[in-house]
Amino acid sequence: VDVPTQTYVYAGRPVSIGVTAGGTPPFTYQWQLNSVNISDDGRITGSHSSVLSIASAQTGDAGNYQVFVSNSAGGPISSSLGSLLVDTKPGFGNNGLGWLANGGASFTGDVLSLTDGAAGEARSSFYTFPLNIDAFIASFTYQDVGGGGADGAAFVLQNSTNGAAALGSGGGALGYGGAAAITPSVALELNIYGPNTVGIAFRTNGVTGAPYTDTSPVILSSGDPISVTLAYAQGQALLTMTNTTTLATYSAQLTTGDLPTLLGAHTAYVGITAADGQIASSQLVSNFSFISFPALSAQTTGGSLVLTWPASVGGFVLQQSASLSAPSWSPVVAPVSVVAGQNRVVLSPAGANEFYRLVLP
Repeated sequence: VDVPTQTYVYAGRPVSIGVTAGGTPPFTYQWQLNSVNISDDGRITGSHSSVLSIASAQTGDAGNYQVFVSNSAGGPISSSLGSLLVDTKPGFGNNGLGWLANGGASFTGDVLSLTDGAAGEARSSFYTFPLNIDAFIASFTYQDVGGGGADGAAFVLQNSTNGAAALGSGGGALGYGGAAAITPSVALELNIYGPNTVGIAFRTNGVTGAPYTDTSPVILSSGDPISVTLAYAQGQALLTMTNTTTLATYSAQLTTGDLPTLLGAHTAYVGITAADGQIASSQLVSNFSFISFPALSAQTTGGSLVLTWPASVGGFVLQQSASLSAPSWSPVVAPVSVVAGQNRVVLSPAGANEFYRLVLP
């Protein structure tokens, strides 16, 4: 009886771990997490079956899983150990665990290799779980190794029918647009092909090509690592770029439009595309981070206080404090349920002031 060696899930999403037992049925099962028996509850089912399912994975579900199986011949017989990793801050660590690499893209540690010095390449990588895009900060380091390459890359949010396998055309399409354009989508394009102006553009639905905005004194085609940060909320984004070698900086306010409206949902696949044409390039992306910022809502119902936030944003912990002038934050111990796609906590107000916040540990 073997449990999968490693299972990966983004916090707040469903996950299942299954085994196949050999021998004569019927079988009885008992799952354990870190050597402690598991019982079914509002989130967990199958603790006494061959498939253990968690409806909304939380950080406390991470650890080592094992199942004990018995039948009429005896037992229990223990399975192998398998680990569950629950992620709250999607990045490229662990050789791209949780990411799908397309068209020849590859991971080494925290580094994503897109085009790799051969002409005519189109490559992409997207996180396999759609992430909440209501408000977020995305950051990464981009490098046109050696400088002077073509054509460039794009940071992309998309809800294509291809999901995490989405990949656009090569050359000036940046692995984002062209005949295989990724739609619906939005993208921050990083152009390194001089005749089209080395710089950036914010585009939708696979549109690429000139004009691009010059980002001097930060030159994307310089060969230096360029730190890129994009902070988005309510139809506006602040772009900041820094050449990590010269420390030159560039910033711009981008009017993006409402991203959930443009993409048709409050979640989207998040990733990077890149391409070259007749002029080859080696393009690397590292230090990737994407953190969603959920809105915490409160309303009173029948004397109770109901706090809600999107269930699609994983890993946040609800805290409370009686004061903001000298806050002392402590975890809210009331259970979290999921109702209509929202995390929901019901409290009984004590009549005094109470303040609440969400924290990503």
